[in-house]
Amino acid sequence: MRQNKALLQKLVRRVIRNELSEQDRLLVRLHWYQGKSKEETAELIGVDRSTVHRGLERAGKIIYDSLKYAVDYHFDASFQEEAKQTLRNAGQSTFALDGLDGIGERLYWLRRQKRMSLQELAKTTGFSPERLQSLEANGREMMMTELGLLCEVFGISATDLIFGSGKERAH
Repeated sequence: MRQNKALLQKLVRRVIRNELSEQDRLLVRLHWYQGKSKEETAELIGVDRSTVHRGLERAGKIIYDSLKYAVDYHFDASFQEEAKQTLRNAGQSTFALDGLDGIGERLYWLRRQKRMSLQELAKTTGFSPERLQSLEANGREMMMTELGLLCEVFGISATDLIFGSGKERAH
């Protein structure tokens, strides 16, 4: 399963690098990977919020259209639907991360490694302890802005939080 996710990540990165325009790559980097809001992204690059929204939708569609058939041929049947759902969500401002194995466990592990209580993490992030508990339990969708802020707090990339980096298995 991890090999499937690693291959999907590699394919998505390749599509982002080779199929998206320079501006769309920038939008994806700022919004999806760095967790900037659409407003922040628009301000940073000097465009309207609606331009950011359309660019992210376009990027998500290109990623999905570029990889939907590859998923059928390169992944085993048990992973195909999960991969397609992940790709379908690529153009939205939220990803259904609760479908991906272990994000809640990774979040819990990272918080425990920093010796933080839910209340301390809530104070640091501005999220309620209940929201953090829900994220750790994988019971709800995570907003990209939440993902970005949590990655910043823990000093990891969004990819590592979503798919795992292997670091947590080493400890």
